[in-house]
Amino acid sequence: MATREASARPSASSEATFEERALGGGGSPLERIDHLFHQTSKLLWLGVMGLVVLVVAGVIWAAVAEETVTVTSPAVIVPIEGVYNVGQTQSGEITGVLVEPGAVVEEGETLAELRSELDSQRTILIGSPIAGTVLTVDVRVGDVTQPGSTMFRLAPLNRDPVAIALIPAVAMNDLEVGQPAAVTVNGVSADRFGTVRGRVASIGPIPASEQRLQQITGDNSLLSLTAEVGPVREVVIELTAADTPSGLAWSRGDGPASPLSVGVNAFVEVTVDRQALIEKAFS
Repeated sequence: MATREASARPSASSEATFEERALGGGGSPLERIDHLFHQTSKLLWLGVMGLVVLVVAGVIWAAVAEETVTVTSPAVIVPIEGVYNVGQTQSGEITGVLVEPGAVVEEGETLAELRSELDSQRTILIGSPIAGTVLTVDVRVGDVTQPGSTMFRLAPLNRDPVAIALIPAVAMNDLEVGQPAAVTVNGVSADRFGTVRGRVASIGPIPASEQRLQQITGDNSLLSLTAEVGPVREVVIELTAADTPSGLAWSRGDGPASPLSVGVNAFVEVTVDRQALIEKAFS
């Protein structure tokens, strides 16, 4: 019985150990405060080191990350020569229209016949000035044409299309030949195919004249642009060729299932600079 009571009763050392644990360990209060201080210091230094790591990582990211600087502009997809207007110098009554839109014609091939206003017995033949594709037919039999009115619009054959961008003269300082460009084409899904890849091939030395703006598309559709933004310079974007249905390289997939239509509107984005974020922050 005595042995059992002795074993059931906790020893003095066990009580001291329990007390020490309850008080957070043995030693004097100063020792315990010093122990707590050292523990807190370790946590503080760990926090400081974590903050330093974050700051260093941020600096490295800012040094590596770049901001792209671009110049944007409306554009049109055409052969570099532009579109040819036919029949603007003749007047009379149309007696025959011999071609339809989409027809491929040879240089000198007859497109229409008309009866002269000055001599009703004389028939005037309207011939094609180039070998090309008929884009539009703007007359019908019985129409009476006047000088200055267009009968046909033609695009030259065997010419790779380009994007002709019309950029305000005030935005030309950063442009250089060879800079990469991305061309968004109207009617082509950007979500599905992205943009056409290209580069700046040439930069017009002087603002484009009204005559040149009319030649690019064969109509007056570009003249309103100068009224909105002032004089514009002609920037030719060479489109990157590729073995795709459209014959062009796209940022996503192979692009649409057919070549781009001549005269389709587009939007050009030229990358003129890539600047590190840290450089920008201190500039």
